[in-house]
Amino acid sequence: FIEYEASLEQKHVLIIDDIHNLFVGRIGGFKAYLAFMEIISSRSSKVFWCLTANSRAWSYLTGVFGREHFYGQVFEMRMWTDAEIQSLILARHKATGFERSFDKSISAYGTGNVLGEQVETQFFRLLWGQSRGNPRSALMYWISAVSQIDEKEIHVGVPRFISTSFVGTMSSDALMVLAAISRHDSLTLEELSEVTRINSLVVRKVVKESIEKELV
Repeated sequence: FIEYEASLEQKHVLIIDDIHNLFVGRIGGFKAYLAFMEIISSRSSKVFWCLTANSRAWSYLTGVFGREHFYGQVFEMRMWTDAEIQSLILARHKATGFERSFDKSISAYGTGNVLGEQVETQFFRLLWGQSRGNPRSALMYWISAVSQIDEKEIHVGVPRFISTSFVGTMSSDALMVLAAISRHDSLTLEELSEVTRINSLVVRKVVKESIEKELV
């Protein structure tokens, strides 16, 4: 990194997403994360770092190392409004060049007569409520609601929302595996077994069940 920085002729902004994937909760599992912290803590006049982390994983890291282990300012992302989520999705949709139509059944989730553009507004309010203002979750729900009906047109129905009843009957081991996945986005099956200390056969069964229930 020192050599890289020395080679820069202009100032750079480096954006690193999901830095929680740099650690695994086992003995020796913090080596990559600590090395990364050492890099971003070095005195630099040419590089500005912008990092993101899963909120649950960040709470874990600050619990282990303390809030002062990180050099820089920490901002907790606020919940997005339904209008902001609608603007994000429609801006991305506009870039596709596709026309869109909304299923009238969406009006059943609202109150009063919902027609035309109001169906669209009702859809995004529904999306916002289920995603709890999380834009990434909202985008996933949007994709689940979309089907292509013509060469240049999509139809938007009711998103496939995940019911909490899906996890209500799962075992404690299964919930431990899901908790590990929520801290990381990119664990392998072997790493899941190491992190949770749960037998690899059980981990595979839980992951298979979670995929079938569309939890992961």
